[in-house]
Amino acid sequence: MSYSERITHGMAYGFGGIIGAGLAVAIVTAGAPLLREVFQYLAPLF
Repeated sequence: MSYSERITHGMAYGFGGIIGAGLAVAIVTAGAPLLREVFQYLAPLF
């Protein structure tokens, strides 16, 4: 892998990580009540 490729990959991973973290926070805050209901439905199955 060349130097420029490594930089591009590093930037892509960094950008993806930032977006992923932001999405995770948004999903957790928006979906916490929803997740609780889903777990209540799924809990008897396990």
